Amino acid sequence: MCQECQSFSGYYHLGNMYFVLEDYSSAEKYYMQALHYNPDDEKTMVDLGNIYNLTDRYEQSVESCNRAIKVNPEYGPAYEELGYAYLSMGNSEWLWKTISGSSV
Repeated sequence: MCQECQSFSGYYHLGNMYFVLEDYSSAEKYYMQALHYNPDDEKTMVDLGNIYNLTDRYEQSVESCNRAIKVNPEYGPAYEELGYAYLSMGNSEWLWKTISGSSV
């Protein structure tokens, strides 16, 4: 692999390419590599959460999105993916507490 590709940006963009191609297994692999170079990138964590939701791995999505929220509590897409995961698992209580401003 080229030197430039062996970086956060290179792996992240490869993940995006495979995501667009709907090759979620490869996208996941490259997003994980990107996190190796930048373990606190909340966008990559949420992108992984999206893959987990699309492949019915909701508990993994919850973990990934919660990790993103811990890094940046203001990152809205993390809450969107988290809400999708909880709704898919049949847990609408979390969503209503979050929308109403109650503690989760």
